[in-house]
Amino acid sequence: PEPPPVDQTVARPRLHVPSRRCPTIGAALRLANSGDEILIAPGVYSESLTLNKPVVLIADVPREGAAEVKIASLSVTANASEVLADKADAEHGTSLMTVHVHNITLSGRPGAATVELLHCRLLLTGCKVACRPDASEGTCVRLGRGCQANFAGCEFTGGAYGVIALGYASLDGCSFT
Repeated sequence: PEPPPVDQTVARPRLHVPSRRCPTIGAALRLANSGDEILIAPGVYSESLTLNKPVVLIADVPREGAAEVKIASLSVTANASEVLADKADAEHGTSLMTVHVHNITLSGRPGAATVELLHCRLLLTGCKVACRPDASEGTCVRLGRGCQANFAGCEFTGGAYGVIALGYASLDGCSFT
């Protein structure tokens, strides 16, 4: 599936991985500001990423069937100031920090869930999520209390229990094998 339409009236800064400025995804995340897009070239990235700001990760794959972008694992955690702001603004309908991930393969790492969320919202579109049999509690995705995760067109493989949620998760057009 294609990423959701982007508001063309707002120019979003884009960082490219790999590049001289951003040789790794982690380097791009450190340079990124809230709302930036990070375009990731096909390849295997042996990185376990922790996202603590609202960014968009997009596989820069030109066509269907091209090489994929593969990342070890993803942890999404709102930083303390955003969590406090979310709690203070919750009465006014303000949403959680949101991270978008499009067309990326998440391969998992030993002893942990492939995707972990805390105090945030994650939108995964067209992603492949591999759950390792040695993952903590056999889970693919672990949502902390108050989290939201929306999965559209994702493929989940392996894992004993799939998605474990204390928050809210929606699945649209996903497959499990």
